[in-house]
Amino acid sequence: MREMPKLGDCRDIWRYGDVPCRTLGALSPASPLSRHPLEYLDTLLDQICILPLLLLSIPAGCQAPPAPPADSRAAVLVNGHEVRVEISHTFEQRGQGLMHRTHLPEGDGMLFLYRYEAPRTFYMLNTRIPLDIAFFDGAGTLINVCSRQPAPDPSEGHRIRANSDRPAQFVLEVNHGWFAARGLIDEEGHPRDPVRLEMTESIRELAKRAD
Repeated sequence: MREMPKLGDCRDIWRYGDVPCRTLGALSPASPLSRHPLEYLDTLLDQICILPLLLLSIPAGCQAPPAPPADSRAAVLVNGHEVRVEISHTFEQRGQGLMHRTHLPEGDGMLFLYRYEAPRTFYMLNTRIPLDIAFFDGAGTLINVCSRQPAPDPSEGHRIRANSDRPAQFVLEVNHGWFAARGLIDEEGHPRDPVRLEMTESIRELAKRAD
């Protein structure tokens, strides 16, 4: 799952294939040969400039998920239950999330860090793993958990969303059913009793520097 992009965030436009599509006919052997050489040069430069955008529009399913850097891993506790997490605190890391992964080991997860509390929305675009998405406030208190299954077509997963019930600063993704199996939430995804996310001071300091 990944964070829902904000309106106007052009870095996410290419994910939907919304890039300029212009003919490469000028590079074809069938192109007319009667044009001035400078016209050919102008066309060639135009195609070179647009080619990187076309490469970015390659379907996401053809891309391998990037391996997380070694220093992005840590351990947190949720009411005493340890979770080994990958830390996501930059725009790019949060935008990638767990997309394209086919497996999440038991006891592992991903922790999304923000500098401040705000309403958070995540969605299942290109996500293939059933997930619990848990929202915590700035004090580390659980707000709510959204349990979501992948879309039959992962590229349509943007229709499946998870919202925080109130402003959240930390979001933890773990395997589907993790919170219910430990008796931490009710059928609606609300905590039965207070649930706390315990993090090291280094993680909290990293959150202060998050994008």
